[in-house]
Amino acid sequence: MSFLSLKEIRFNSVTELCAEVLEGKTHLGMRHCPHDRDPRPPSTIWEFRDDGTIYHPHSDMCVTTYRTAEGRADAQMRRCVPGDRHQYWKYEWCRAKKYDYRSLPTTSVVIAFYNEAWSTLLRTVHSVLETCPAILLREVILVDDFSDRGYLKHQLEEYMSKLERCASHPHQQAGGAGARPAHRRHPTPRGTVLTFLDCHCECVPGWIRTTPGEVRG
Repeated sequence: MSFLSLKEIRFNSVTELCAEVLEGKTHLGMRHCPHDRDPRPPSTIWEFRDDGTIYHPHSDMCVTTYRTAEGRADAQMRRCVPGDRHQYWKYEWCRAKKYDYRSLPTTSVVIAFYNEAWSTLLRTVHSVLETCPAILLREVILVDDFSDRGYLKHQLEEYMSKLERCASHPHQQAGGAGARPAHRRHPTPRGTVLTFLDCHCECVPGWIRTTPGEVRG
């Protein structure tokens, strides 16, 4: 695989293929690379940013990788989160406070949703996975509040099954306080503390470290 001056991600095989992202899609695709003198299709143009991210200008998304349930590595597109949105704490005393993660209780993050947009819901899930220390996060549980959008059924369950420490519970009346007893109809959450999140939010590094400490007292 090579990144060329033409801003393509090119796979050098018997027939050269270039990575692209089609309109409205979140997965990488392949197409025959255009000849050197042909114009570059917008779907095949990429940027390597200084922070190490691979950016796709046409879809305004970045490449993210994850490990599937079978242990294979896979890649897909997600919204790029600018660095200034992942700053730690604004106040010096917050940034200076130290936490012993090994002494904090673990947590299961529960997210109830109803007809949420695909990208918004997955952005919430990935922000939890990317900002919670593995030693604290036992699992992310999605609880469906009787959504009727097709992509929130089997497609969502299949996607979540490929992520580590994630599960989707479909067709459960959840919203508000309903999400709290929903776990009674399913295997008991593994975390010591249950953390309930809104289905359209983006977590920043450090957000989880204060809550378990307060619950522990």
